[in-house]
Amino acid sequence: AEAIARESLPLAYALEDDELILGAENYVGALSADYAESVRLLNHCMDVAQRAGWAKAYILALSALITRIYIQGDLDKATALAHEHLALVRSQDNVVGIASAHSLLGGIALRRGHYAEARVAFEAAIIAARRGELKTFAANSMIALATLNVREGNLAQASEQVRGCMHEYCRVNSIEDIGLCLSVAAGIAQLRANTSLAAHLLGKTAAIRRDYATLGIMEAEVYREYEYRMPLVRAAMEPAAFEHAFAEGRQMTLDQAMECALAG
Repeated sequence: AEAIARESLPLAYALEDDELILGAENYVGALSADYAESVRLLNHCMDVAQRAGWAKAYILALSALITRIYIQGDLDKATALAHEHLALVRSQDNVVGIASAHSLLGGIALRRGHYAEARVAFEAAIIAARRGELKTFAANSMIALATLNVREGNLAQASEQVRGCMHEYCRVNSIEDIGLCLSVAAGIAQLRANTSLAAHLLGKTAAIRRDYATLGIMEAEVYREYEYRMPLVRAAMEPAAFEHAFAEGRQMTLDQAMECALAG
């Protein structure tokens, strides 16, 4: 998809078609492995959108830019831009944008370890998403909130949140988001000393991560649970037992993995 977008850029420039330029640059900017190129393209998208008065296109490019800056590790700049994003979408009463902006701020706060701030942001995102009847948007922030609850040891609450999110992601057949649920469920299992279950769920999470790209801030923070729990679960088991459980988990069907996660 990135290659196709790149191929379309020269044509868009030659035609001087701002709409085509925005679409191609936004896509390449969001996916490019070259950080400098990404920032340059997304800033240009914002300039074009601002000149044309296309508020939605500007917000889309700004959101992608925040994500890239976050991934690069400049959390101060990402936070400042996320607040700018929130102010802008609030001024337009853009419910989708408000939910997204709060979720961005929550993910950045979670990365910083500012849990109280992250909780406020994720809860605000859920409220905004529900106001707009955006069930999947609400689930996206809810699974991040479940991650926060796991880190704070609120396992019963986290389990209920995983259950609710999994139900919604199954409704829309979002396999990559079900992977987020399995990642959080693995953390719950590990903290409950069910290391075999945790290893199985980590294995299935690894299989899903292999097949689906994860670019967003919230998704990256949820998957930090996977990265954090993996060495803990490995250390708590005999090496052969861990490798066996992990390999079995990778081979489980999605339905089997979800059943295990909900039972645990």
